[in-house]
Order: sequence, then structure tokens, then C-alpha cells
Amino acid sequence: MSAILLVVPAVCAAPEGVLHYVSGTTVDGTTALEGMRISIGQHVHTPAGHFSELLTHGSTLRVLGNASLEFDGALANLVEGGVALSTSSQFPVHCACATVAPVNSAKTRYTVQLQQKTVYVAAEEGDLLVKSQRKSKTVPAGKTAAVLCGAAAQDILLVGSDISTKVFAGSVAASVAAPMLTRQNVSGESPDR
Repeated sequence: MSAILLVVPAVCAAPEGVLHYVSGTTVDGTTALEGMRISIGQHVHTPAGHFSELLTHGSTLRVLGNASLEFDGALANLVEGGVALSTSSQFPVHCACATVAPVNSAKTRYTVQLQQKTVYVAAEEGDLLVKSQRKSKTVPAGKTAAVLCGAAAQDILLVGSDISTKVFAGSVAASVAAPMLTRQNVSGESPDR
């Protein structure tokens, strides 16, 4: 009598994205492979001076140099550094005290960068909704907002459109890195709105 061995593979978490990387990128602390599948809960870290791209849900997330994010399937949780997105699926990013999402499903390009206790959000194409624990604000295309996470009220300030959001060698240009926020360059709204 012959026996038939039936092998049933274990159910694994379905991959949610594909990683295209520059050497030195890690996933959960181990060296990433080109074209690697990324699943919910995995952490991607990109080395300084380089970037990696994560393709998912009609979106391309460029993880900028010296940045880390946790992929949660329906959103990216930026732990440090910055990410630049191009999306047609309203893909959101959570960072420190703020969540950023496109207002509609039209093509949207935006950048989110965490610096110390401030989250900078630049809407390059399409409008964004920026929410903190206590406030929310629409950021129109061509504008940059700063969310002051260290402030008790977690103010969301619109800064002038003269702030450049060029991405060069995997990091946001120095002009975005630390814009001076004063009441003179806030675009017509008081910071408590």
C-alpha cells in the first residue's frame, strides 16, 4: 500500500508592498533584498545619504536618508527622518503627534519630515488634511505646514510657499529642514486655529 503525503503550507501574512532599495537598507534589522516583500508590522530603515522606495496600494513611498518607518498596511508610521509620497489612493502617514492624508483620491505628492519635536508637511501636488490630537488643518498644494508636537495645543502652522521641498540624495533640502516659524511668515491665520 502506498501513502500519499499531502503538504499544506502554513498560512502567512500576505505581503503588502515591495521594497526597492539602496545598499545598506534594513528590514527589521536585517539587510534588505531588492524586490523584497514587506508585510504589516515590518520596520524599514534607510542609511544616511540614500533612500529606498516602498511600492504599495497605488502609492510610492520614498523613505529618505537616515529614516525609519513601520509599515502598517493602511498607513506608514514614520519613526524618524522623512518620507516623500506619490499616491492616488489617499495613503496616509502618521508621525509623532500628526497624521497626514490626501484630501481626495486624485494624484497627490507630499513630504513628511520629523525634526526634533516638529513635523513638517509639504503638499507638492494635491491638498492634504493634517490632524494632531487637538486640531486639524487643510494644507493646500504648494504650501508647507509645521505641527508643533512639543506645544500643549499642538499648533499647526502654515508657512510660506517659498519653502523648497526638493529631494536631493535621499534627504529633504536644508531649506525645509528648519524653517524659522514666526508670526510674520504664518499665512494669515493665528496659530491657535
